[in-house]
Amino acid sequence: MASVLTNGDLNILAQITLESLKVGLQPLTSWSTGFRSAARLNDSAKVWVNSQTLDATDFNKSSNNYEDVGADATVGVDVLLDTKIKKTAEIAEEDYAKIDISSKLRDIGYAVANEAVLRTYNKLTAANYATSVNVGAASGFTYDDVVDLEVAADDAGFANGRSLLLANTYTANLKKDGVLIANKNNSVDPAMVWQRFDAIANFATMSSSLLKSSTPASGENLVGFITDSSALALAMGTPEYNGGGDVEVATVTDESGIGLQLRRHYSRATGSIYLNAVMLFGSEVTRATGLQRLVSA
Repeated sequence: MASVLTNGDLNILAQITLESLKVGLQPLTSWSTGFRSAARLNDSAKVWVNSQTLDATDFNKSSNNYEDVGADATVGVDVLLDTKIKKTAEIAEEDYAKIDISSKLRDIGYAVANEAVLRTYNKLTAANYATSVNVGAASGFTYDDVVDLEVAADDAGFANGRSLLLANTYTANLKKDGVLIANKNNSVDPAMVWQRFDAIANFATMSSSLLKSSTPASGENLVGFITDSSALALAMGTPEYNGGGDVEVATVTDESGIGLQLRRHYSRATGSIYLNAVMLFGSEVTRATGLQRLVSA
């Protein structure tokens, strides 16, 4: 197959990389996000964080006037873009016309996202989020446990848009639950079964193998969490490039603001083309009661 590089439009290559980055960032869509273009390391991005408020009261001009917002927790947080995440691919010049470069671009886009997700999971420590729920071993985790977690989320005042993320072993056992099996035996499409399963407990349910690699998972028995969007503020930025030389640079963003920078240069020393996907990233704990950690013991 002819190499994408023979066409050479770096903006097209960057767009391919961005689409893969967005897939990899899906686990982070549970939380509040903000974006900044043409940013530099240690700039900040504004993130709007909203949590559910239920304190509406009778109007009283002396104690509850029209300008009293009560417990409204909608706030703008400036989150530092303190990390520059990059992934590099090398393509030897003799391979230009032999491989599909788009596959390699998807690899590096996903790798950047993977690192951002891992760094976010590393924030989920007991020091940051004090409430933990012991869900026991994966082999005993069933849909009844998910319903109990829904009650815990209700009692904690979680807003709508709740998410449940589980280590992959817990998701695997959950999928063996009798509720799912009964639906499958009735010839209901498996994908539809899982969607209905999620909807009953009011969680968007996700599975993760990466969670096992995070710091709290390895040291604090973390196997998942329930959350709403207020627990974390995530900032992402497309780096500004003001350099010159023989480096080509393209920055791309989608309609939401998610973006990355793709750099390309040829090395005379190695006879290879190097492609670098780069994104600025940062995160900040914003509401400790907006997330509960699920632990195995």
